[in-house]
Amino acid sequence: MGMKRTIFTALTAAALLGAGVSFAGTSSTPVNAATSTQQSNDTGKVLINYIPGYAIAVWNSPNSSNQHVTGKFLKHGTQVNYTATDRNSNNGIVWYQIGKNQWIKSAYIAPFGSLAKTNVRSLTVTYVPGYSIAVWNSPLNSRKALAKKLKNGSTWKTYSAAQVGQDLWYNLGGNQWVNVHYITLNDTK
Repeated sequence: MGMKRTIFTALTAAALLGAGVSFAGTSSTPVNAATSTQQSNDTGKVLINYIPGYAIAVWNSPNSSNQHVTGKFLKHGTQVNYTATDRNSNNGIVWYQIGKNQWIKSAYIAPFGSLAKTNVRSLTVTYVPGYSIAVWNSPLNSRKALAKKLKNGSTWKTYSAAQVGQDLWYNLGGNQWVNVHYITLNDTK
């Protein structure tokens, strides 16, 4: 009789577990980690910050369960407008939507902001009297100093800003950038 009872108990337990019955008042709900996201309608502009001479892939979706490369690639230094963001709440990865079914991963971008939303339209170089600061070809980590230098005390128009890591950079037009550490922003209300 003991053997029959043991077999019956084992079979009952297996059947209950196989049927998805849970004990201790908990429920068993399947979770799809790949689709747990937080999407927003943020818009803006970003710079592709990868390896000079190389490009990043554009993906069809931020959802890894049905994701594939679209065949489109964006070169390092390219400016791109985005129309939405999607943050995976399981791993924190943020994706930027740059078109219908076109997404890029935040690991390869640097924010690029327009100054239209601020009162800043010019800046003044505040360095050491008699000396100048470098103008750079890009705010990205692969930047190179240009031959152009800006004298201490000189004032320049600025058109946009980019945050790269901990550094804020201001664009003087084209591929001409200066670091916020050597300037004073002018309020032109």
